[in-house]
Amino acid sequence: MQNLIMKCLETCSAASLLHSGRHLPVETYKHIISELEILGLEHVLHISNTVDEVKLQTVDQAGRNHILRLSLGMNYPSSPPVIQADLPEELIGNMKKSSSLPTIYKSFVQQVAALQRFWEVLDEVDHKCWVIDPDNPTRKDTYRRIMIGNNVSVQIVINPLKATERPDIKFLGSERAIVSFQECLMENFQLWSSADGFIENLKLLLGLSDFPAPQIHTEYSQELIHQGECAICFMARLDGELPSRACDNEKCGLEYHTACLCEWLQTLPTSSKSFSYIHGECPNCSTAISCPRSN
Repeated sequence: MQNLIMKCLETCSAASLLHSGRHLPVETYKHIISELEILGLEHVLHISNTVDEVKLQTVDQAGRNHILRLSLGMNYPSSPPVIQADLPEELIGNMKKSSSLPTIYKSFVQQVAALQRFWEVLDEVDHKCWVIDPDNPTRKDTYRRIMIGNNVSVQIVINPLKATERPDIKFLGSERAIVSFQECLMENFQLWSSADGFIENLKLLLGLSDFPAPQIHTEYSQELIHQGECAICFMARLDGELPSRACDNEKCGLEYHTACLCEWLQTLPTSSKSFSYIHGECPNCSTAISCPRSN
C-alpha cells in the first residue's frame, strides 16, 4: 500500500492524471493522497489505480470487520464523496456532514462503536427466531419479520441507537389470526424493560413462551414465505412495504398490499366507502374485507 502511495506521489509531477476519459486535476490528486497519509495507511484496505475509489476498514469490539467505500469525484473536496457502508442509512447521512477523508473515517468509526448493542440484538434475533425477511440480513437492516404462529408473522423495526428500547411492531396475517397477539401486545405494552433481554421482552409483549424454531431451506418455510407475497401483484414488497391486509377466511387467508387491495376494491361496483376505509370482497374468495383508502 505504501508503494502505491509513493507511486501516486511521483505521478503528480505530470500536468494531469487521465481518469475515465477525463482529467483529474493534479491538486485534487495530491489532496487525496495527503489526506490518506494523515488518516493512516493501516486503515486503508484498497486504493484504485486512479485514486478515485478508496476502501477503508475498522474492526469493532466483537471482531466484526467493517468496510467504508468512498468514491471521489473530479471536484473533491469541493464536492463530497459518495459514501457506501454496511450501516443503517440514517447513520450514513451523518457521515456525509464531514468534509475530509480523515473526518469521514473518524465519524465512521464512531458510528460503528455506537451500533454495537444494535448488532448484538439483531444477532440474537437471527439466532433464536425464525426470520423470513430479509432473506439475507445485512448490518444495515433495521427490521426483521419473524414467524410467531401459523400464517402469522410480526415485523419489528429497531432504533439503531436505542436498540434496547421497545421496537416498532406490526403484525402480518388475517385479522382473525392476529387479534390475540394484538390484545396481548396492548395488555403488556408498558411491561417492556430495557434492563432485560430483548428476546425475553419481545416474548412477554407477544404472550409467547418461546418463538418457533428457525426453519432453514425447508419446503414448509418456503411455502410460508411465498404466502407472504401479495396475491394481487405477486410481489413481497411494494415500495418497500410488505403485505399487511389478509383475508379472514381461514380457507383463504391470502395477503395483500394495502395499495393493491385498495385499488382492486375501488374497481368493484359493490364496494362501499366509510370514513377512511373502503369495504368490499376478497379478490380470491369474496369474503368481506376492508382496508384504508389511498390518499
